[in-house]
Amino acid sequence: MSGSSYDLREISTNDGEDVRLYTFKRGDAFWRYASGDRDVSYAGDIYSAIAILDDGFKQKGQAVTDDFTITVPSSIAIPRMFVGTPPSQPIKVQVRLLQYGDNFAPLVWTGFISSVKYRDPVTSDIVCNTQTFFLNRRGLRLAWTRGCTHNVYGPGCGLGAGDWAEPATITALYGNAFGYALDAQPSPARWDNRFAAGFIEWNPDPAYVERRGIQQDDGSTCILLGAADGLTVGMAVRLLPGCTLVPSSCRHFGDPGIGNISRYGGFGMLPGKSPFDGNPVF
Repeated sequence: MSGSSYDLREISTNDGEDVRLYTFKRGDAFWRYASGDRDVSYAGDIYSAIAILDDGFKQKGQAVTDDFTITVPSSIAIPRMFVGTPPSQPIKVQVRLLQYGDNFAPLVWTGFISSVKYRDPVTSDIVCNTQTFFLNRRGLRLAWTRGCTHNVYGPGCGLGAGDWAEPATITALYGNAFGYALDAQPSPARWDNRFAAGFIEWNPDPAYVERRGIQQDDGSTCILLGAADGLTVGMAVRLLPGCTLVPSSCRHFGDPGIGNISRYGGFGMLPGKSPFDGNPVF
């Protein structure tokens, strides 16, 4: 059917048979649900019929107040991901409107999950924000500092996380800490206690990655920035060395003897006296 026939059915009192199609995307994984009483096939994908509804689309002129809440069974995959530590990757949400029997389902809403509220063991509310909400946030400004302004493995740093990740196995769990054993002996270029200020990552599912920050590393045990839920003894993980954002740490990475210092984002020669402290003589 054409878009015009969709419009006619959408406004019709008798002919309208609308259903909402919800898509949740995390990494390369998709979950698709339909609000009707039967599964729906659209664009080659199957949307499973479940008890799902939302509180309607809002346009108040302020993106921060345009929360979009989707109520779902607590037993499906999305709410269960937020039990304990929330996912480290954003989960994208798309909503389409479809008339049964039509092949035209326009995209009417898109955004990201911000939180999940558990009403009871049966029902959960998924709170979402529009993409405009994130555009309205103030961004970081690049300033002159002694410490590096780049995130390790970020665009400014230029290092590839895959080039430095080391396979390891979890040997023990201690609250917010874990013991580990590297799967291979580190090369001479690796340094001691290098995972402090770094990351641990693993694949809860082949389609997406979970990542947590590491606060301390003593060579066999790491303390996490947060909880260790999701980790189990014997699990295969990847440990990524950290950076303390000072030149000595930057020299560990990259070419021998030089490291990644050419991309260092700090300026160590800043004067110790501020020109804005009220003293007219600087």
